[in-house]
Amino acid sequence: MPPGSCANPALALREASDRWLIPHLTQMEVELELGSNEAVKRVVAAGLGLGCLSRLAVKEAIARGGWWSLPTTLPPMQRTLSIVLHRAKKLGAAAEGFLRHCTTD
Repeated sequence: MPPGSCANPALALREASDRWLIPHLTQMEVELELGSNEAVKRVVAAGLGLGCLSRLAVKEAIARGGWWSLPTTLPPMQRTLSIVLHRAKKLGAAAEGFLRHCTTD
């Protein structure tokens, strides 16, 4: 596998990515560990290796052209997200609507 660029290993997404990805690879060589999606994108744009980022993080770069997502045989990655609210704060109408959207089947 070519050298790769990944986000900082202390980040929760990096930890989740490692738990999902590593069991499916025979070898993984991480050359750089960077602190942000933007830093990974700059390394890839400079032609220094591959990057492993969410589709959302590279959506605009792919739409502009010159970047593409490599198809793989890896299973889809799934994450569990949590909604955190402040007990003493009242939600506005937009936040209430978003919360309803997120919690309705």
